[in-house]
Amino acid sequence: MPSLLIKDLSAETHQRLKDQAKAHHRSMQKEAALLLNGLLGPGALPAHPHRFVLPNAPSAAELLVDLKSGQR
Repeated sequence: MPSLLIKDLSAETHQRLKDQAKAHHRSMQKEAALLLNGLLGPGALPAHPHRFVLPNAPSAAELLVDLKSGQR
């Protein structure tokens, strides 16, 4: 798979990419690739696919405790 090193990003652009990647639960590399593919590539993956997130979902540790105690 081809790769690309991007140099000389402004601090603001770097931070915005970092924030956007975090919001989408992706690495910065994956977020940048999706953005570039969406802008330049035909038939590219969408830059912002919908993600299913449960509000107030229990953590893995909480589920494990509940499973061990027979509550779930």
